[in-house]
Amino acid sequence: MPRKPRKKDRSLHSFPKFEWSHYLQLACELGGAEYQNAENRLREARLRSSISRAYYSIFCRAHTYLRCFLGYRKTRENVHQNVIMELKFHDNRQCKQLGLHLERLRKYRNQADYDDQILNLPKTQKMAISLAKLADEILAQLPPTP
Repeated sequence: MPRKPRKKDRSLHSFPKFEWSHYLQLACELGGAEYQNAENRLREARLRSSISRAYYSIFCRAHTYLRCFLGYRKTRENVHQNVIMELKFHDNRQCKQLGLHLERLRKYRNQADYDDQILNLPKTQKMAISLAKLADEILAQLPPTP
């Protein structure tokens, strides 16, 4: 009897992993100086998207760090708040700082994604990008073990 052809491996490990830091690069481009004062119909959408992508760049990398190196295994329910709390109350000073930055970024992201109006959106976007870059530096320095 002839053998069935093997199915291609479609597990997560067979695909390249997404590089979450690319979201931060995109966030910087979306809110770049050329768009800060532009009077076009997409300006606000660009700035809001920039804030959101900056948050997700840091959140997803922090979540991956917790899972891979610190054994974090919480459910998806309240995952954003859980990741922040795990970091804020960790013994490592850098994790605590990352948790605080992520908490502020989440507030900015919630405003950008849900509020109909944001006062001084360009300033909020700049603060979000600066905060995300600080968090990015912390993530790059975190040790791979607890």
